[in-house]
Amino acid sequence: MKYAQPFDQIDPNASYVDGNPATGTQGSIVPAAAIEQDQREIVAAIIGSGLTPSASDMTQLWQALLVGGFCVAGGTANVLTATLLTPLASYLQGMRLKVLISTNNTGPTTLNVNGLGAKAIVDRTGAPLSAGALVASGFADLTYDGTHFQLGGGGGGGATTFYGVDAGTANAVVSTIANAPTSLTAGAEFFIKKIASPNTGGMTVQVNALGPYTIINADGTAISSGEVPASYLMNLVFDGTSMRLMNGTASTSVGALTASSGEGVNVNGSAVVSLNIPGLSSPVAPVGTTDLFPFQSIADGHARVLTLAQLMGAFASSVLRISTFTTPGTATWTKGVNTRKVLVIVAGAGGAGGGDSNTLDGYSGAGGAAGGTAIALVDVTAVSTVNVTVGAGGAGVAGADGNAGGASSFGTFAAATGGQGGWGTITLAASTALAAPAAGTGTVGDVKLKGQDGGPPPGGSGTIYSKSTTALGGMGGSSFLGGGSGGYRNAASGPVQAANGGQYGGGGGGGDRRDSGASGTGGNGGDGGVIVLELF
Repeated sequence: MKYAQPFDQIDPNASYVDGNPATGTQGSIVPAAAIEQDQREIVAAIIGSGLTPSASDMTQLWQALLVGGFCVAGGTANVLTATLLTPLASYLQGMRLKVLISTNNTGPTTLNVNGLGAKAIVDRTGAPLSAGALVASGFADLTYDGTHFQLGGGGGGGATTFYGVDAGTANAVVSTIANAPTSLTAGAEFFIKKIASPNTGGMTVQVNALGPYTIINADGTAISSGEVPASYLMNLVFDGTSMRLMNGTASTSVGALTASSGEGVNVNGSAVVSLNIPGLSSPVAPVGTTDLFPFQSIADGHARVLTLAQLMGAFASSVLRISTFTTPGTATWTKGVNTRKVLVIVAGAGGAGGGDSNTLDGYSGAGGAAGGTAIALVDVTAVSTVNVTVGAGGAGVAGADGNAGGASSFGTFAAATGGQGGWGTITLAASTALAAPAAGTGTVGDVKLKGQDGGPPPGGSGTIYSKSTTALGGMGGSSFLGGGSGGYRNAASGPVQAANGGQYGGGGGGGDRRDSGASGTGGNGGDGGVIVLELF
């Protein structure tokens, strides 16, 4: 049926409007098609259902919808014909027919509706029908799939549901069912009410002349004693060989479960474990810190329980393991079993302090600069190992500039550079306007931090590295994790080398010569490091 728009409208989807004399609004002009097409469509549906249109019955359209595509099969047992009272121009994919079968089929079957052409009837797997799939006086629910008519419920065979009452013994079910097929295909379904006696062992079922077939559980295991109570409505489905009980009442044996220390279940043999979960009342009682929460361990596969206090503690401290790498060089980090993410802190190494020459009186070396720091939160679900590099601290040199610290990294996820070495007195004497030894910085990661620059000898100001007025070396710069060391002051005796920078990138202190005339050596820079916090 096509929509008929108002007579005075060009738009084929224009709506109808009411007239209103008070506002001068003209109502829509109704074309004849708008009335006639509706009636014709409804009457065709009523006639097609087998009803005679009546002016006194206002429920006929509803009755027609309930009846659907009803028709009576004609032709022969395997070559069916049918006539719809309201004929179709062609088969429509998805259309459903309710066909009253006149004769049991004896093999593959076709259906020709209103002379539109014979189409094969197949079961839900697409296979041709077997003998007895269509039963006389039964309804076949057929759906056209674009090529065939598929047999749904009510016709027989793989799409059949039959009901019967048991008249046999405790373990041998016997039922006579009207219109039951003469042979079965896989998928045939039966509902049979058992006699007033429970079974005492294995069971069989016979329907009319079919069987007897062994009854087994849905999972293929044998039926055990007492599994089917007296007067129980059994749901049986034919699997091609046996009848499977789809609604058995007995639990299947779980074998032998043993509990490790601290676990709360011990099931032996075929014992049945019942879990009684009380219904929640309102209001729900508050959860106590000693209440138990079950979980399965990924590490060993055991079922375990935690108290609420333990569970909260696990979430409050979700760090599974902390790994530290402090030895200069390369290493490999291996992911833990439950690790999903890691929080990584990477520190570049510190630079060494500058050394004081014994030929330049009144000068002291500058402190070494600190290494940079990078912090990253890394998802490691797709990796198992990561290469780690730890930078070595810069080495102090007597009477010369200190060496720079090395860079550190955690794969491609986080990296930081080392700090520059402090100026020695020879460099300082050459110029009194030098920039501070530059600190390292984080180069890869979510957070990139710059360390502290190397400090000048006391007496300098700003970026002016002048003669020391206190004969004291410059302070080493501090990193995010490692402290810088103080400068060395000359003395008649004692160490010639200034103190070393702290681990994780602290800068070495500046050196000053001894009164004896030996050159002073700047302190070594602190080695870099990598810290890996493994998270669930």
